[in-house]
Amino acid sequence: MDLLQQARTIINQVGAQMAELFLKTGVTNGAPGEVLCAPDSESAFALLESCVVLYEEDKNPKWLSYAKTMAHY
Repeated sequence: MDLLQQARTIINQVGAQMAELFLKTGVTNGAPGEVLCAPDSESAFALLESCVVLYEEDKNPKWLSYAKTMAHY
């Protein structure tokens, strides 16, 4: 497996882990410090955007499903 393929594998694993954790808890905690542990649109949007980019790269429909769910936050 070449370096690019290894990177894609890791990115897919981490992306899926983050999306599934967010969908389970509803909290990403990636926002400014004053909103600790509260749902926030800033980090949800960043995760949504990441899922769209991942979909554009590998065309796996799971990324669109994650993105559609995150769009409600």
